[in-house]
Amino acid sequence: MAHPQVEDVAGLATSTAESRTTESVKEAVGEAIRRELPAVFKSLSQQIGYSEEVAGMTRLLAARSGDSKEGVLSKALTLYSLALEAQERGYRLSVLNPEDEIVQEILGPQPVASVTQDANR
Repeated sequence: MAHPQVEDVAGLATSTAESRTTESVKEAVGEAIRRELPAVFKSLSQQIGYSEEVAGMTRLLAARSGDSKEGVLSKALTLYSLALEAQERGYRLSVLNPEDEIVQEILGPQPVASVTQDANR
């Protein structure tokens, strides 16, 4: 029969070695994730149409409005939907100044040249 103190030391050594191995594996996996994740996110973002330009505009509009990026995208998609619905019904979606004059007309999702600019030509 082995001496109890020897068994404790052997168990401690095994436990310490397992702990070091576990920590090494955790660190290696963490590093691999940190290294690869940005590329994976970029690829997925591009696949769903979320380019760097869209991401930048979303960040800029969120900062200007004080809204979250999700809020900006939600509002943008709502406006896009309204513009398409208006176009499908033969309506016009416009931006008016305080005197109720059309400053910008929006056809579908794309803004067209402002009426003021057209009048100055």
